[in-house]
Amino acid sequence: MRAPGIVVGAFDEMAALAIGKYCPVARLNEFKREPAKSKGALKFDVMIVATAWRHRVNAIVTLDPDVKRIAAKFDLESVEPKDFESPQSGFDYE
Repeated sequence: MRAPGIVVGAFDEMAALAIGKYCPVARLNEFKREPAKSKGALKFDVMIVATAWRHRVNAIVTLDPDVKRIAAKFDLESVEPKDFESPQSGFDYE
C-alpha cells in the first residue's frame, strides 16, 4: 500500500549486509532451535526486518512475536497496530 508515511522498500545489498551484521548464522541458528519455526519462515522474517532497517523506518508494525524478537536484534522498535488506536470523534448533529 502506498500512502503518506508508509515506506515501500526493496530487499537489496545493504539489507543483506545488515543481516550479516545483526543476525549472523549463529544467531539464526538460535531461532531455528525454537519449535514451530520453519527455516523458510525465519528467512522471510529476517529479510523483512533487514529491509525495514535498511530503509531507516522508525518502527516495524507487527503482531508476530518472532518478527518482534528479530527486530530487537537490529535495534529496531516494533509496535502493534493497537498502538495507533485513537478515540473516534463525535459528530455534532445540531
